[in-house]
Amino acid sequence: MAKRKSNMSALYFPVELSLADTDCVVCQDDAKNPVFCTTCKKMLCFACIMRCESSAGCPTCRGQIQRNVLRDQCKLYSCEDHDQLLTMLCTDCEICVCKQCLAKDADHAKHSFVSIDSIRADLAQAMDKLYEYMDLVDGFNGLGTVKNISGELAEKYFTFSNVLQANIDKIKSTVAEIEGHNLKNLIKNRKDIKALLQATVDELDQMNEPEPREIYELEVFPMEVNPKPSGNFRYIYTNKIFDNF
Repeated sequence: MAKRKSNMSALYFPVELSLADTDCVVCQDDAKNPVFCTTCKKMLCFACIMRCESSAGCPTCRGQIQRNVLRDQCKLYSCEDHDQLLTMLCTDCEICVCKQCLAKDADHAKHSFVSIDSIRADLAQAMDKLYEYMDLVDGFNGLGTVKNISGELAEKYFTFSNVLQANIDKIKSTVAEIEGHNLKNLIKNRKDIKALLQATVDELDQMNEPEPREIYELEVFPMEVNPKPSGNFRYIYTNKIFDNF
C-alpha cells in the first residue's frame, strides 16, 4: 500500500492555521514559538510545553509529548520578527507574516496578502489526487494472480502493471520531495511545487501506453476500482488533478 499523507507534513498539520486559538493553553497569552500537540492539536508556547513534559504530558489531552517533534515545530510556524503564529503570506514581499506584522503602522500593514491556509489547501488538493491515483493503482496491483489469462493478453496485463508501478515510483518521489518542505519553504516555493506537480502528471502521460482493453473484459476488477476503457489510464485518474488548482 502506498504511503499516505503524513500528519506531520507542513502541508496538512495543523489542518487550518487561521482557525487556531493563538492563546497558549498553559500561560493563556499569545503563544511564543507556537507548537501543536500532535494528538489534540492544541497550541502552546514551546517553552510552556517543554515544562509540562516531565509531568503529565500535554496539559490538554495528557498525550505523550515527543521532544524531537516539537523541536522541529518550534520555528516552523513562528514569525521571525514576533515569534507568533504565521497565518498570512505578504504577496508584496513574498514572506509569511503574523497578525502583528499586519497591525496598524506595521511594516506590512498596507501590503497585499493571502491566507497561508488557502495556499496549502490548493497544494493539498493536488497532492490528494496523487494519493487517490496511488490507491487505485494499489487496487489494480492487488487483484492477485490472474489465472484465467495467458499468452499475449497475460503479457499485456503484466506490462501494463509494470507501467503502473513505474508511475507509482514517480509519484512517491514527487510526494516525498514536497512533504520534505517546512511551512515557510512550502509557501516560498509554491510556484515551483505547482510546476513539479504538473511535470509529474505530464511524465505520467508520456509513460502510459494505451491499456489493453481486453483486461476489462475479465471482470476481475473490484467494484471500487471498476475502470472503463479510455485508451489512457492517466486520463481516467489524473485528468482532474488541476481542475481547481
